[in-house]
Amino acid sequence: MKVFSMLLTLLLSLSVWGQINIDFKPERPVQDESFDMLVTIAFEGNEEPFISFDPGGLNVEGRRKGGVSFTTQLINGQFTSQKTMTFIYQLRANRTGSFYLRDFNVRVGQKTIKKDNIRVQVLREAERPKDYFLEAVPSKETAYKGEGFFVNYYLYTRVPIYNKELKEYPKLNGFLKRFKNVDQTPERVERGGLIYQRGKEYSARLFPEKTGELTIDPLKIQVSVGFGGAGGFGLRDMRNVTLSSAPIKIKVSEAPLDNIPEGFTGLIGEHKFSLIMNKTKFLANEPVEAKLEIVGPGLLEKMDDPVLYSHPDLESFDTRSEIQEISPDQSRKVLEYTYLPRGQMKLASRQLRLSVFDPESMSYKTTEITIPELEVVGGGGARPSQANIKAQPQNFTDGPTAVAKFETALTPLSPFGSVLTNNPLGNVSRIILLVSSLILFLALFSNLQLSTVSRKERLWLIYKKQLSTGVDFKGLYQFVNEIESVSESDLDSVIANKNLPDDVKAYFTELINSLRSTTYSRNSNDAKLKPQKRMFKKLIKSLS
Repeated sequence: MKVFSMLLTLLLSLSVWGQINIDFKPERPVQDESFDMLVTIAFEGNEEPFISFDPGGLNVEGRRKGGVSFTTQLINGQFTSQKTMTFIYQLRANRTGSFYLRDFNVRVGQKTIKKDNIRVQVLREAERPKDYFLEAVPSKETAYKGEGFFVNYYLYTRVPIYNKELKEYPKLNGFLKRFKNVDQTPERVERGGLIYQRGKEYSARLFPEKTGELTIDPLKIQVSVGFGGAGGFGLRDMRNVTLSSAPIKIKVSEAPLDNIPEGFTGLIGEHKFSLIMNKTKFLANEPVEAKLEIVGPGLLEKMDDPVLYSHPDLESFDTRSEIQEISPDQSRKVLEYTYLPRGQMKLASRQLRLSVFDPESMSYKTTEITIPELEVVGGGGARPSQANIKAQPQNFTDGPTAVAKFETALTPLSPFGSVLTNNPLGNVSRIILLVSSLILFLALFSNLQLSTVSRKERLWLIYKKQLSTGVDFKGLYQFVNEIESVSESDLDSVIANKNLPDDVKAYFTELINSLRSTTYSRNSNDAKLKPQKRMFKKLIKSLS
């Protein structure tokens, strides 16, 4: 059994260590034109790989380094770090046909990986370029979990486009998404030696939420294309074409598990932390308020709230948080802390360590924030419990004074703690108590009626009371959440999975994406759009 375990460990380590991937760009190069061969190697250790091969008739004109990344895997109960490097070779062919790269070896230290013969097909001339196409362009092809990057969907065309209609949005599962407003003003770009008009159709900032190979899904658009010469009255023939971008794979890895520092926030990239406290000396039962501000490119939504103060007599309330976008790749998160001290205390100043992972330097960086001394005075210390209060002996004396005191002690008390017989406001107190009871009864009766209302009626009430004058993301989330309980990032999936008319799906999908974009814009306080009452009616009517 021990021998089998050792062999299994060896095989797993070799399979992890010996990964080589080779790609050509373009995939089918042209004779007498330079093209790139990308060699990606995954290995263990710090030594740089040595690559050798027989080019098989191709001319090698240069080599440069590409990207570097690190991953950590659990193999047979032990963590193993893996390094991935990419090398780019510039090649050229002086004839057409098939070429074979032979004897492809990669040596790292004392280990050598061999690769089978690699074939590349060289064309006489480039394949005929397309007149129009849709393309997704990510700003990164490899990323760390929680690291933000952009994906932009562009429409390229060399012929007139008259109408455009979004048919299917990318689902982008496995990513947290921040949608961006796009400027669809076309620009002239060169592609493959040809001039295209390029317009941005869709844009989002993505944050991988899991490791592995994730897919950037296609965007589908239907366009009306003019073709042929202009006929009578200067009109062209038209045809409708549905375009779809190609899916793109993104390799996502975890930040290195070796030497993770204390206070790692899970954030990727450089961030700034600052603490704001107006004062540090308080009275007992006076609220203590503090703000922690984080600014940077990371996934601030998933960051846990650091603990500032802790004491048995210090009551902590739920931390309020707000995220606001301050630039395309930078956001600000403000955490608002509230504590209530119940007695005297003095908490010493300390250093709070907050760490992030920097993908540029491949290292962790730590910021120290000074948590100031907190002093609470007054309140006579911690309040004693009733069990510790000793009964005090009472001295009663005979006479009218004692009788008066005894009668006063027997006088009934109002619910508000005052003596009714001696309080001129006693009748007012009774009226207030009666009115409060009536309001409570009406509220309970209203809730009882509401619980008997159907889901469609509840949806219509939400629309009339909260959405009819203007729709914001919070109100739309409440509306969709009434249809099906869902997180804010998956509203569009609820609409996509319901049996709804196509125009209703298209309207609500675009509405959700527009409100998401506006919510993360600088004018988020005015993020309300005018609703289409007809579409809300159709959606409610379509629900079973």
